[in-house]
Amino acid sequence: MLISWQSNSDYRNFLHDYRMNKKDDTERNYFNLRFRPIVKVMTRLDIDAAMEYIRPLYPRFGRPAQGQAQILRSFILMSRIDVLSITAMVDKLRSDPDIAALAGFSPSDTPAVASFYEFMIRLWGQNRSEMHLGINDVLPCDRNANALDEVFQTKNSKGIGSDGKLPDSNPSITEECERIITSGKAFPNTFGVVYQGLLRILGIKSSEEAGLLAAVNTISGDGTCFHVHASPHGHHRCDCHKCGIHNCTCPRHFSDADATWGYDSDLEKNYFGHTIYTLTAYNPDHHVDLPMHIRILSARRHDSASGLICLHEFFSSNPDYGIQNVCLDSAHDNMPTYRLCVNTWHVNPLIDLNGRGKKKSIKDTITYDNDGVPICHCGKRMVYQGMDYKNNRLKYRCPLAAAGESTSTCPCIANCSPSKYGRCVYVKSSSDLRLFPPIPRESELFKNTYKQRTACERVNNRLLNDYHLATYKGRTAMRIFFFTTISAINIHLDAQLKVLKDSDFPDVDRVEHAS
Repeated sequence: MLISWQSNSDYRNFLHDYRMNKKDDTERNYFNLRFRPIVKVMTRLDIDAAMEYIRPLYPRFGRPAQGQAQILRSFILMSRIDVLSITAMVDKLRSDPDIAALAGFSPSDTPAVASFYEFMIRLWGQNRSEMHLGINDVLPCDRNANALDEVFQTKNSKGIGSDGKLPDSNPSITEECERIITSGKAFPNTFGVVYQGLLRILGIKSSEEAGLLAAVNTISGDGTCFHVHASPHGHHRCDCHKCGIHNCTCPRHFSDADATWGYDSDLEKNYFGHTIYTLTAYNPDHHVDLPMHIRILSARRHDSASGLICLHEFFSSNPDYGIQNVCLDSAHDNMPTYRLCVNTWHVNPLIDLNGRGKKKSIKDTITYDNDGVPICHCGKRMVYQGMDYKNNRLKYRCPLAAAGESTSTCPCIANCSPSKYGRCVYVKSSSDLRLFPPIPRESELFKNTYKQRTACERVNNRLLNDYHLATYKGRTAMRIFFFTTISAINIHLDAQLKVLKDSDFPDVDRVEHAS
């Protein structure tokens, strides 16, 4: 049962009393000096809504769960003080009364390590009998061999594309994702939905209330590689090595049974781990990046499929944020993504071309370049003249005529239009969304909007480096997903700390006790 919950007002009163009970002003001032930014965000963090969100996960009968609000605050606090080990955090709570107070615990009443893991597992949502968390859980010894062979063969058979990325080993996966999405079905194994809900409640909602989402109409998506510190070969649980058999095929224990082999295009090598995929919004007024959706996916999965899964989840759970544009890199350059963006989610896809497609031709032997701009007979790019909304087509005009020059000087005038207005080409936007998206590729609007795509790269960098996930020693998708979510919530709190004034944060020095 979930009955006992330290509310926000109770927490602020507790923190106020703890500070006032210090012996003298020197200790109080030291506490303020040491933890002032942390106190500001921890007192602003509204976790009361989280209680109602996670309450259905607890049984209706039995012993009431204790200290769940404090444990959730402890996880938020862990990332802010650069502690990613639960054991180390429990030690800090017991040894440092200030840290315990910031989490909402009485220094003499802090929880055990198991309470933190129990909280994490309960919110994960997977049947415990299907989870491989115990050291005695064993799996086939060659479970990761086939995945490595697949990545190796894909890399060597298809090669790295001109965009520096590994081609998808299963190109039809995006069509399959499109069929699932348009049919209204759910993707399998969607564990961690509650984690995403916590991000919405504790991060996105608070940023929305702070006005950080008012100017946001674009999201960008990108995946990053998460290298796990676990052996892909597993650990022996048999006695074969005592008998001199060192290459036995007995089942083994895998400390991260969820990890698989993938390819890291930045390091240009195979890696063992997971993919962290993020959807990020950029606020142009305050210049802050806000993670809007996070998913932990298999390292084997291509970003083209990961992007569709995350976009589907995001638009299904966040229909009211007024997103108009989606910026993606060349790994997402496929027709299902364009069709879903335009026809299902009703957003403008801004996706970099991957350079693997061959040039095609349109009517009157006009060709187009890699940006989707028609090329006239003399080899010049035609000039975009706007969108014909009545006929749903894009208009391009002769470059000489558009510049006010005479078309008679063109060497190809004999094969072109005799009109003084110059030759015009109309391209149906729906004929090839990949090359002719709703926002033309050569337009300033496309270029300026697409610049926001770097927001997801900055967020991924903050997750891995600023919040030290790159050196995180935890294993399994559950733990990685949870700490990634907690780090994303802290990125929202960082943005609020940067933008809001001191008066927007509760002051524990002048907090009034609730009657």
